[in-house]
Amino acid sequence: MDENLLVFPPKERINLNFTMPPYAASVYWAKNMDQTITTKISQFRSLKLPMENNDHTQLMYDKFIGLSRILQDFQKATFNEWSEKMNREANDYLKEYILGRSEFQDLQVNFSYDSIPGPAKNLFDIKDEFRQNLIHLDMIFSSYNKILTVANGVEMNLMDTQMSKIDSLIAQGEKSIKWNSSSKP
Repeated sequence: MDENLLVFPPKERINLNFTMPPYAASVYWAKNMDQTITTKISQFRSLKLPMENNDHTQLMYDKFIGLSRILQDFQKATFNEWSEKMNREANDYLKEYILGRSEFQDLQVNFSYDSIPGPAKNLFDIKDEFRQNLIHLDMIFSSYNKILTVANGVEMNLMDTQMSKIDSLIAQGEKSIKWNSSSKP
């Protein structure tokens, strides 16, 4: 096998298809490349040319088989790399605070459905609880943020005591309550 093919895996993940996440795009690319090469070799072999039994043709077939293995190994390695990354990120993500603020200080739930990796599958048993909490928190924060943006100065002064109580409760979600905390208030 050529040494050039052995350095095939890139040192950095390059997104080869902007409609897919980088890992999925890499697997998709390698799978399509392998299928394309396999199809072309099959078409070439179906021609039954006299040169098919020659040493150069056999060398080409051997290189094709080697490249096909590299592409298949690359697909498996990419998937395994993604899976391990998701395992690490899932555990790290559960250590994050439940609440956060945007750059404009709007209150928001610190959760992204896109960030749910494979290991989070064991959270499936409590997915309904998470979903219910997210719905309630989103409704509360929508109302809270609306008050902050719509209320004028006089109204804010009238609600100052209540808003301070709400802000102290919110601070728990920003500073002490995490997604993997054993109890939620």
